Amino acid sequence: MSHKKLREEKNCLNCGQNVEERFCTHCGQENLQIQDSAFHLIIHYIQDMFHYDGKFWHTLKMLILKPGLVAKEYMEGKRSQNLEPLRFYVFASTVFFLLLFYMVSNANWQTNIAPQFNYNKRLYNLDQEKKYLEGSPDTAYVVLLRKNLRVKLDSLNKSGGDSTRGDLVLDLSLPESEDTSSHSWLEKWVDRRAHEKTKELTEKHEGDEARAATDILSEAFHKLPQLLFLSMPFFAFFLKLLYISKRRNYVEHLIFSIYFFAYLFVMMTIILILNFRNYSSLIMQSVANYVIGGLIMYLYIYLLLAMKRFYNDRWMYVVLRYFVLLSLFLILLIVLFLINVVLTYMW
Repeated sequence: MSHKKLREEKNCLNCGQNVEERFCTHCGQENLQIQDSAFHLIIHYIQDMFHYDGKFWHTLKMLILKPGLVAKEYMEGKRSQNLEPLRFYVFASTVFFLLLFYMVSNANWQTNIAPQFNYNKRLYNLDQEKKYLEGSPDTAYVVLLRKNLRVKLDSLNKSGGDSTRGDLVLDLSLPESEDTSSHSWLEKWVDRRAHEKTKELTEKHEGDEARAATDILSEAFHKLPQLLFLSMPFFAFFLKLLYISKRRNYVEHLIFSIYFFAYLFVMMTIILILNFRNYSSLIMQSVANYVIGGLIMYLYIYLLLAMKRFYNDRWMYVVLRYFVLLSLFLILLIVLFLINVVLTYMW
């Protein structure tokens, strides 16, 4: 309830109904004076912030100490002390990904190849120079340079020592020698789009395949928030299948999944901070490594404990469902990541 003064008028400013006491019985708005001072705005903001933080810390404490309890209480209607599932998820995931993208910047994705050893890029630039000088006497000199560089590059490729190539093959198109007349319109579209994308990347990075590959991976990496958010409904669906005999609604599994994912983001945020921090001594570094290892191990144990409390199942069945759930979720993440990389490349 606000501490600001009530209006003398009894008409509700929101819906126009008569207000007998403090709140409108029709729409619920408080009948307060609308002239806010800067002091009142600041105080109101601080009150809301501490109220939010209080709920956050209580929710986090219960999630850590009693896995599965927050989701269970939410489904039982005990919701006043904890943050709503989506609010907690949005807050935790936003903090984690902002920190992750800050620590893993684009510079971490770039390759450090000396210009004189970046043969693919040099060959691309010579090809462009050849087109520019076509018909002039200088073309012969460029052709000679290109021939010598091509021999050097082919020699490295045969010996397996070409360090200028990325680990990702940036050509998803069909082999040129293959007859494409029997392919469907979708296969032909993918083939055409792959050729176009390869050309775009070649021009953008001047033939530097390593830079092109890291560019694709970096873009796919920055789509992780969407990928994990998309995986959450599938996680809940797997739980629905595993506990189909319990006749629970899908929403119950989804609430459990949202709180679990939010908890994962909080723990991964702590792991990130511990992992990227510079320690002044080897002892502190060793302690941090042990703490990180313990937190990672607890993430796996945590899910098992949360499932046990939320679904109130026998340990034998919980463990069995737990391993099936992890297997299905791992396969899902791999599939979603590959789709993410392919779509990033195609578009």
